[in-house]
Amino acid sequence: MMEKERQKEDQNEYAKNIKGEIKFILDVESGRKGYWCLGCDEEMQAVHFKVEHYKSYFRHDAKDLKIERKCTFSNQNFRHRLAMDILARTKRIKVPNLYKFSPDGSSKVLLQESSFVEAHSVKAELTFYENNAGLVMWGKNPEIDEKHLLIRPDITFFDVHQRPILLI
Repeated sequence: MMEKERQKEDQNEYAKNIKGEIKFILDVESGRKGYWCLGCDEEMQAVHFKVEHYKSYFRHDAKDLKIERKCTFSNQNFRHRLAMDILARTKRIKVPNLYKFSPDGSSKVLLQESSFVEAHSVKAELTFYENNAGLVMWGKNPEIDEKHLLIRPDITFFDVHQRPILLI
């Protein structure tokens, strides 16, 4: 793998440019070149290191040292939303091998090889809950008692019959 490709996999730093386009740290010029925070829209600087194993990043520009604000933006949140968007658009994901392990962990049996799961439709942030009759139901933020809540996945894949086939 080429060095730039490896670095791109290792780093996840983004900011907006003057046009509002999202830019990756390794694709921009270092310094005060017109970058803004995805969270608070304050000006940022790109910091590139020439030393191997030092991570390049964007930082808030400290022009005014009396700033009282604290930006709560997290690139993890951005990556999370980006992944949800990609899954919703592609309706496809590769799942790893599925194994069954012995109780003591000394052996395993392959149940299913790695494969792609493809959805007919995808829904975000559905709530899966148990109704009073004990049936598993799902929907957008239903008024349910906490004891009936089962899970609230970020993304749910559905088959052609609108049955859930994968919760992510």
